[in-house]
Amino acid sequence: MKTRLLILIAMCFLTLAVDAQVENIYKPYKFGIGALIFIPIGDFSQVESGAFGFDLQGEYWTNRKIGLTFSAGYQEWVKEYSHLNNWSSIPVLAGFKYYLSKTIYLSGKAGLSFYTQNGKGSAFTYTPGLGFKITKQIDLLLLYQSAFKNGDKVEILGARAGLTF
Repeated sequence: MKTRLLILIAMCFLTLAVDAQVENIYKPYKFGIGALIFIPIGDFSQVESGAFGFDLQGEYWTNRKIGLTFSAGYQEWVKEYSHLNNWSSIPVLAGFKYYLSKTIYLSGKAGLSFYTQNGKGSAFTYTPGLGFKITKQIDLLLLYQSAFKNGDKVEILGARAGLTF
């Protein structure tokens, strides 16, 4: 009887120890900040020369392969011609990350980009991408972003270097 009780107690302690180790490795909530750089493509490249910005991103892992994301950021656009004013936008996007492996993931986001100029309003925005986890805290995302408003389309290619906490 004592032997069975000791085995049961030992199994409980082992289970708790393994569970604590798994919890340290797998955190379901992650937060990060990223630096962004963009180049325009299509008709948009005739007017803009590029953009830079940053974003804050939260991620909730539903399991080890899928993470739900929410991000908000700031993008400053630089005009091709210096006599035109620069403009900026604040994209607010929700999406997912699907991990193909521990270091490679697919990303998809959609939401609205709010323009900071008076009367410019907002545009529907979507952003697919391919990401690479360089380390546990650093990742690189290559992305395509498109925004639609009143029949106009803004298309860009970009990269995001992010730091995850």
